[in-house]
Amino acid sequence: MKSNEFPNGIYRLVTQTKLQNSKIGVYIEHYINENLIFRVKFSNGWLNIPREWAQDEEVKLYSISQEDVKQMANSFEFIESIDNKKVEDIVVENLDVKTVSFWQKILIFFGLK
Repeated sequence: MKSNEFPNGIYRLVTQTKLQNSKIGVYIEHYINENLIFRVKFSNGWLNIPREWAQDEEVKLYSISQEDVKQMANSFEFIESIDNKKVEDIVVENLDVKTVSFWQKILIFFGLK
């Protein structure tokens, strides 16, 4: 089920995770499953974040150890293609890097544009 729960915790963990693994794409949205694990969707894959971690990070920045963040980053599930097109090609088709301002990138990161 799509979730809006703990947006700051998810954002902080996504940011920390992307620092550990630069191949992680653009955040799109997140879901919660029956095991209370957030399934975070990116432009090129998926990441699992325990609800408890997102909740802890929502309350206190850097409450999750860097070792746990690194392990989470290494568990990123890459999507190779969508409809027989490489994900990188789809992202490039939909994003003109030269004309995207800083604020537009922020909106794209949060999936608002």
